Amino acid sequence: MNNTDANLMEIHNYIKELKNFSVGYTPSLFWEKQLEDLKKSNSYANIETLKYSDIEHIITRLGYGFTCSVAGGARCDTDYIESYDLMCKLDEISQKISMKHFDVAKDKWEHACALYFLQRHKILDNYIDFISSLSIKSDMSTARHYYYALLIRNFIESYLGSEPVSICEIGAGAGNLAFFLSKMGCVRNYCIVDLPEMLINSSTTIYKHLSQAKIRFNQKFDEGSGFGDSQFWFYVPQHLDMLKDKSFDLCLNFNSFMEMDKDARDSYIKTIYRVGKNDSLFINVNRRQKSLPNREGTFFDNNPLLYPYDPEDIILMWEEDEFQQATRSQFGSVPVSYAIIRASIVNPTKRSGIKPFEYNMAKMVMPASKTELPVIKQNKKKNRILKYLRKALKKLKAYIK
Repeated sequence: MNNTDANLMEIHNYIKELKNFSVGYTPSLFWEKQLEDLKKSNSYANIETLKYSDIEHIITRLGYGFTCSVAGGARCDTDYIESYDLMCKLDEISQKISMKHFDVAKDKWEHACALYFLQRHKILDNYIDFISSLSIKSDMSTARHYYYALLIRNFIESYLGSEPVSICEIGAGAGNLAFFLSKMGCVRNYCIVDLPEMLINSSTTIYKHLSQAKIRFNQKFDEGSGFGDSQFWFYVPQHLDMLKDKSFDLCLNFNSFMEMDKDARDSYIKTIYRVGKNDSLFINVNRRQKSLPNREGTFFDNNPLLYPYDPEDIILMWEEDEFQQATRSQFGSVPVSYAIIRASIVNPTKRSGIKPFEYNMAKMVMPASKTELPVIKQNKKKNRILKYLRKALKKLKAYIK
């Protein structure tokens, strides 16, 4: 008996015992459905007496085996020819709709891709209404921050509750995310840690667009003082020690860790675990930088999949960032560096009863009532006064109209 016959005999012997192996274990629901049609077939009913041709039929029904090519090889196969023609047409179309073909600048192209992304998720009109109410123009960056703010707001409401929270953002850039989250009613205290020069940028954004907000620089953080109007705290890296342990409900980093030296990046991540409260959230989006230069002339792979996260984190989301992939890709290509979004519960005190995150942009759209800068609850008397003043203001606005 040669090897071919011996192997076929082994397969036959295994098949004869197959039904016995089906006792004592339960496959996943996915595989239960996958195997459903197979087990209903006549071939499976008489599986102990199958011929080799019947075995091939079973494999074909499963859909996982190779299919024999036609005479003349794969190039003569009708499926290949039709799919190849379609590929060529798609490639031709993609070239025609590339930014080079339209002779548009990169920022215009990415802006259009961002608008298409929001349109696809049925939130474009909400986005335009939102930024129009704030008297700011649309561009790719604005659309991106709106999308992230909606996503973060949904995480807050899903895992932290409906009240405004204390947020720490490492590397906030212009402070756009802080501004949007504040207008969405999410902010009690907002702490920004950044390079000294960049704090000018973010603090100016807050000063310009949030007149009620209180701004503090390099002062000892006091979460309890965040009553009334939202407070914004700005720190240079040298003053991280002013952030108390377990002070923040949510820590953020967007497209910033990817630009840091390894030691600085790891130090900030360690700080996030220190200042995050028990059962707080840590959300970051960063692209991979395969060859980020070090000062001594070497390079390192700054990979967001390899950040020094705590293994005790409860992962809520860890995948490619849909927005950045959509705005930087086109047919036949992917971004030079992929972006990864990760959201987790850090410093967890419990592991059971955590509901999975529901990613549905249509449900994340912000109600109009959430567009005002929040006032934190202080006491019942003040709340009654504030409620009365809000009603009076609403009537006044209606009268003016």
